[in-house]
Amino acid sequence: MHPILFKLGPLTFYSYGLMLAIAYLISSSLAARDARRSGVKIHPDQVANLFFFSLIGGILGARIFYVIANLDFYSVNLYQILRLDQGGLVWYGGLLGGFLSAVSYLRFKKLPFLETADLAAPYLALAHSIGRIGCFLNGCCFGKPTHSIFGMYFPNRLIPIHPAQLYSSIGLFIIFLALMRWRKRKRFTGEIVLVYLFLYSLGRFGIEFLRGDSLAVGLGLTLAQFISASLAIVSGIGWRYVRRKNLVTTR
Repeated sequence: MHPILFKLGPLTFYSYGLMLAIAYLISSSLAARDARRSGVKIHPDQVANLFFFSLIGGILGARIFYVIANLDFYSVNLYQILRLDQGGLVWYGGLLGGFLSAVSYLRFKKLPFLETADLAAPYLALAHSIGRIGCFLNGCCFGKPTHSIFGMYFPNRLIPIHPAQLYSSIGLFIIFLALMRWRKRKRFTGEIVLVYLFLYSLGRFGIEFLRGDSLAVGLGLTLAQFISASLAIVSGIGWRYVRRKNLVTTR
């Protein structure tokens, strides 16, 4: 764990922030390059802007969800709400915030939503994969105690725990590779982003069993698992609906 990379005078450089910056730069650059090659009706500069606004909206949404989930603490420690350097982001809140920001930008620019979403989806998985490395360096999103060969010692932990952050990172990178391959045989517009949501929700549902910072809210499942199950169902229904609509349109 290296939450603080180095200090330069009064400035402190955090590993989590660095990984977020790297994730944005790599994913937006690759998506912009694809926009040039694929003929999608969006300019590469607009892709970079889309990723930027989605990043800002995602961070805000993720932080708002985290604060709401820990309202007892933040209601008496209001100054801590802005302390992003200490972690405290909820991915599904970030997904919602990023989605709303992306939709707003695309509507303002009058750009196609599903076509752009298909372009961006693989690189969202890649960005998330890189971001999870930031979670590992920061020490958040940790796993449950384990005596398996995968266990790792973290500061302030007396026994080894699952590096759930790295499991997530690897899983998301596999999703990125799968989506890059899948899009070569894409059958209809919107398929890639719906597959991304489905695969991620399944992966997150499984990872939650190994997370040590998530509490069960019912039926032995965490809130993230209930959201993941709901998202898997919605994306599956959406896949069938969008596919049928595309097939009817092209006849």
